Amino acid sequence: MNLSLEMVLKCLDLLPILRENQGITLDRLAEVTGFTRKHIADELIPALMLCGSPPYMPHDYVSVDLDGDKVFLQFADHFERPVTLLPVEIMAVHLALTTVRFRNDHLPQVRGRLKALIGKIENALPEDLRVLLRESHRISFGDRKDEESPWFLPLREATEQRRQVRIDYLSWGDSNIKRRVIHPYGLVTLDGVTYIVAHDTLRGHEVSFRLDRIHGLEILDEGFEIDPAFSLEDRVRKGLFQRPGVDEEEVQIRFRGAASTLISEMFDSSRWSREKDRSIVLRLKTSRPNSVVRWALRFGTDAEVVGPKEVRRLAVEELGKLRAVYAE
Repeated sequence: MNLSLEMVLKCLDLLPILRENQGITLDRLAEVTGFTRKHIADELIPALMLCGSPPYMPHDYVSVDLDGDKVFLQFADHFERPVTLLPVEIMAVHLALTTVRFRNDHLPQVRGRLKALIGKIENALPEDLRVLLRESHRISFGDRKDEESPWFLPLREATEQRRQVRIDYLSWGDSNIKRRVIHPYGLVTLDGVTYIVAHDTLRGHEVSFRLDRIHGLEILDEGFEIDPAFSLEDRVRKGLFQRPGVDEEEVQIRFRGAASTLISEMFDSSRWSREKDRSIVLRLKTSRPNSVVRWALRFGTDAEVVGPKEVRRLAVEELGKLRAVYAE
């Protein structure tokens, strides 16, 4: 039996339909899915019966019965029990579900079920974790084709050929478009926004440019060399908007309650320590303390900027601004 990725995806398409339509006929199933009756009966149903979980005893498999022309589905017993997941596992499932792309327009039921499942996950979480899901970074590297930007393919070409690029760029908060020459290092998509990480010859250091703020682009004949030590993945990990060569300082943030559990799962244990009161202190090196402070404030009273003093003062100032917004 051919258990290719395409076959597995088709089986996953069938599961919610069969579960909600016990006794559905093969003809109706073919009409709903767009698969042929023969393909469903001869290949997909036998493949579904191979789906299960360890230790793969008879009662651990999905059971599919073909009674004449009607199809019935029964899940293994353990699928009926509530699923218990850690916060980091919930985030992984949520990320996977929100990035699903459908290849079959005949399956509105699957789309509806997927949307309902995403909502169920979000509604079951406390508010602090829901905020984290909404704010967590979705990152992909240059293999993502951003069809909404006319600059994506030219920039990818320039990156691969290591050719300099002249862009007309409107910086945030600026009213004038400026022309600059960049050495494009790589494309990154962060939270749905695509950036080109490049050496900016005007500023003399690496800068992340949003593609939707580029107003003109020309690939030049001149080439450039990339530092062999440069890694796009490391650049993202350290901070897409962190200026190379700028002195970093260590910021300490104390997390309590549910936030402490979440942070301990998000960051390597070398970056935090457990205190006697079960809180944890996270240590982050950054050249942009303002951004770290704003990130910490998202956790409300479960997070406290401990130090250094000047960064703690920034947190107090931010809270003062917030208080002024709500002052009568």
